Amino acid sequence: MFKLRKYIGCFLLIFTFAFAGCGKKQEKKVVARIGSEKITLEDVASKIRSAPLSYQEYLSTEPGRRQFLDILMRQKIMLVLAKKSNLHKRKDILTSVEEFKQDYKNKVRQFEEERLIEEYLKEMEKTELNVPDSEIEQYYKDNKKDFDRPVEIRLSHILLSSLPDAEEVVRKLKKGTDFETLAKEASLDPATSSRGGDLGTFKPAELLPEFSGAVKDMPVGKFSEKPVHTACGYHVLRKTSQKILPAVSAENARNEIKRIIIKDRFDKWIEKQKELLKVRVYPEELEAK
Repeated sequence: MFKLRKYIGCFLLIFTFAFAGCGKKQEKKVVARIGSEKITLEDVASKIRSAPLSYQEYLSTEPGRRQFLDILMRQKIMLVLAKKSNLHKRKDILTSVEEFKQDYKNKVRQFEEERLIEEYLKEMEKTELNVPDSEIEQYYKDNKKDFDRPVEIRLSHILLSSLPDAEEVVRKLKKGTDFETLAKEASLDPATSSRGGDLGTFKPAELLPEFSGAVKDMPVGKFSEKPVHTACGYHVLRKTSQKILPAVSAENARNEIKRIIIKDRFDKWIEKQKELLKVRVYPEELEAK
């Protein structure tokens, strides 16, 4: 499949240059006229480049190009007549176009930000987040008991926005209300509330620091009588299961250890940057007015 895509991509690249020409004059060459409107070679080449890959193979043939030109001509006829009827001046059309433009601008900005973050993380992997083999080996030695008898726990939670709300949930649980039912009714976490609050399985080192202390000695089936506070809000936690997994060798543990070290370093780095940049967060402004 990859070779086929690569072949089609190369073929289309050659075709685009051949079809649209290398110079501006060729690009402006008219291949169809519809009243005062026209379709140029560049218009066709641009549309072909944005067509689905599965369709592009057909467009690389002469019958495909001719059929595609016919489709563009039909669209242009509809466009000419739509403009003649002043549809392009209608308020709802103008509004939807402006909304699309704004949405597109937002997506471009989001793409740019995500690319910058991605590249910065790559740079950090060479510096602050670089983990040498010696550190991985030392971590395994220092925590060998966790790899000789690794523990996997399954957690559920009910997320609330305030401590009083969380304490009210705890009171209901103490009176015998079903945890899953309360999670579906009261939890603010849309990703888990429909599953009765199920968060999935974790190794102890993978847990949030706030969660780790709360569930370390918690018996299976019990819940945290004291709500746990994180940046997300207040959590009422429940340990739904716990089991011992097979021992993990140093070699097989390398990737897991590396993830643990990187996460710990990154969290500490973020806290340091928050201080240096004097970060201030106002969660109360998220509340509906």
